[in-house]
Amino acid sequence: MRLLGCVSACVCWGVCLSVCLSGCLSVCLSAFAGVFFCVYLIVCLSVCVCWYDCLPVCPPAVCLCVFAGVSVCVC
Repeated sequence: MRLLGCVSACVCWGVCLSVCLSGCLSVCLSAFAGVFFCVYLIVCLSVCVCWYDCLPVCPPAVCLCVFAGVSVCVC
């Protein structure tokens, strides 16, 4: 797995755009077999938008944007 540097948005599967508000870190991960997914590290009390709003219930949280448009928040 290799890390691709991202600033505030990464494109995974062509259209997986996420916007994290002030103070958040974004990491774009490229997995094997051409499978791409985005992992957004929420280090602030903001909203990570990943296909739909993924509201973290406790900071820090991780918003996972999976290939099928599924978003999961993990504390």
